[in-house]
Amino acid sequence: MDGKRHRLATEKDKRGEAAIFYRAYLDGVPNGYAENNRTKEVRRWKARDQGLSEEQKSELLAKAEKKRYERRRQERERFEATADRLNGELRSLPSGVEKTAYHEAKGIEPLPGVPVRKGDLLVAGYDVEGKLWTVQYIKEDGTKRFARDSRKHGCFHVVGAANAAEGLQKLANSPVIVVAEGYATAATVAKYGNVPAVAAFDSGNLLAAATALHKRWPGKGIMIAGDDDHKTILVRVKALEAAMAVNGWLSFLS
Repeated sequence: MDGKRHRLATEKDKRGEAAIFYRAYLDGVPNGYAENNRTKEVRRWKARDQGLSEEQKSELLAKAEKKRYERRRQERERFEATADRLNGELRSLPSGVEKTAYHEAKGIEPLPGVPVRKGDLLVAGYDVEGKLWTVQYIKEDGTKRFARDSRKHGCFHVVGAANAAEGLQKLANSPVIVVAEGYATAATVAKYGNVPAVAAFDSGNLLAAATALHKRWPGKGIMIAGDDDHKTILVRVKALEAAMAVNGWLSFLS
């Protein structure tokens, strides 16, 4: 219970996968949460503060706020350090495209901006200012993970763009933006929809990515392309929340 992100494996995980992550805190009133990346189910927990005086509660809240501030500061430093490392990592890779078993399985073509290393796709995630914050690694069997100590919240990848600047220019020139859950879905939309499509990486980031894009370009129409592969209510709810938040449209692709 150190406030850091920890991973746990489930019985259904593939080898090396850990679908559940959790954070737990001891400062202030002990609390925490856990999320299953596969089902998107979230569980939250908080200890009861019964029996404490108002003075004790105020003291605990003050200490908790101080620790939260320090955690955020350390987190920002880790994110910046990771961003620098990932920039160097991507620059060292060939710029050409390469077809993998993942492309074959999903029926998509290799596109600029997603280099391949030892069979893994490296999908860069950046913010609305074009700053790289994370990389999603997609193995040939579809297993996905993000760069350690990287920021995913609000980040996205513009399909078919060789770099962030080109991707943002595509979005700026289009009256409509499609925000898809995963890279394969976004690539399919971009191919057949004739509109720029961005990958938000997973359903949990749809709202943050769509909101960031809507704030950056408030006059553009936004369509949420939900991934219906999981067949779960939680995935549909997250897609609906994102569409409602930006006054956009919603479509589910299977």
